[in-house]
Amino acid sequence: MGAFSKAELETYDRVRDGILSQRTLLLEGRAEARAEGHTKGRAEGEKAKALAAAKILLSKNIAADIIAEATGLTPEEIAKLQENGRA
Repeated sequence: MGAFSKAELETYDRVRDGILSQRTLLLEGRAEARAEGHTKGRAEGEKAKALAAAKILLSKNIAADIIAEATGLTPEEIAKLQENGRA
């Protein structure tokens, strides 16, 4: 009465394997997303730090080309900071 047929057990195994595969893919996707988020957050933090340093250097009348070299910002980004500082 409680016994399963061979076909039922094979079906059960296939369904279970499918569920386990989906779970693995989901967990891997979460780990990838988490790593991507950390990388993006780190890059945004570095950019914010460079912008803050550039603002300080601009206030000390340091040349834009030196600021670009020191911070890794583009001349356009520094020009934009200069424009925003005048407004």
